Amino acid sequence: MLKSRIIVDTLLRERNISVTPEEVEGQYQKIADEQGITVDEVKKHYDDPRNKEYLVDETKENKLYEELYKEVKVSKGDKVAFADLFKGNN
Repeated sequence: MLKSRIIVDTLLRERNISVTPEEVEGQYQKIADEQGITVDEVKKHYDDPRNKEYLVDETKENKLYEELYKEVKVSKGDKVAFADLFKGNN
């Protein structure tokens, strides 16, 4: 888990991914729609700086993943038995 966190943080810095106030507002609206509550109720929850920081971090990570998914090229590989995937990975 720590390794993946370090990788994500490094990619966020290298790609200079940030979140605008407009994107935060968009997240408030999305959460309100999903939860069936008002935007003001959502904003009240995110008045706590820790909660808002979590939302901003999550939004940055989602932007990173979207970028990475656009760059990924999937190709078919050789068929491998499930048990063979774990051989030698002690």
